[in-house]
This record gives sequence, structure tokens and C-alpha cells, in this order.
Amino acid sequence: PGGKDMMHRKQFYFVRRAVVDGKDDEDEEEEKVVPSPSEEARAKGSKYSTDKYKFIGCYHDKWNRDLPKGPRKWGYTPESCMAACDGFLYFALQGGSWCCCGNTYGKHGKAPEPDCLHKKNDKEEMLGGEFLNAIYEIAEKNNKK
Repeated sequence: PGGKDMMHRKQFYFVRRAVVDGKDDEDEEEEKVVPSPSEEARAKGSKYSTDKYKFIGCYHDKWNRDLPKGPRKWGYTPESCMAACDGFLYFALQGGSWCCCGNTYGKHGKAPEPDCLHKKNDKEEMLGGEFLNAIYEIAEKNNKK
């Protein structure tokens, strides 16, 4: 049953589809996933990243801390906070200089990045805000523990 006649029908279907659709099955492109601007910036590295740490983004915080470890004190820069968070995957600055550390982030949700931006003497830095963490990922080569 089928034989040559079935083969002819199958070929006709593909020829007809190519004519109707303007393409054959092999020419169909896979659906492309377009990264969001923030994902693209993370992949490229932002101007707030260095070879020692990578800026991830601005995230909300609450008294139930997103990054519950580390010094949890004032007076830190991104560099000194990273050093204080040795052994952790992430560090964050909040309110300009409050440093905290952890191995996960984001439980309170993402915040707009401009909310974490601090400008001082023509220098822009991501230093967090009031209950806003500027989250950084520590480069593996700088994590000694």
C-alpha cells in the first residue's frame, strides 16, 4: 500500500509548501532569543565592573537581608567590600558605603539601576541607596576561600 503513489504525494506536499510558504522546511530559522539590555550589559561587563568584580544590578533590600553576611558596616568602597567578602560569591553596597556579602541575591526583587547610582565629583559609582543593594559578583580568580 502506498508505494510510488505515496512517495509522489509526499514530494508534492513539500514542493507545494515551498511554493505556498516561500520556503522549505530546512530554511526555517530557529526563533532567536533577544537578551534584555541589562542581560547584554552583564555579558559585556558594565562601566561599573572591573576584572575583579562585575556589577550585576540594583536590588531591593529589607530588614530580612538579601545578603545577610559580611561586615554589615559603613565605610566601604567596592574594592574594600570585595576584600571583606572573600569566600562569598557576591557583595553589595547600600546607602553609599554599607557592605554586605552572600551567595545568593534577589529575593526582594530588582530595582531600577539609576536608584543605586551615586555621583560625586564627576564620578559615577553604583553604591546602592536606602534599602537598595548595588550587587556585584566577585570574579572567581579573586575568591581565595
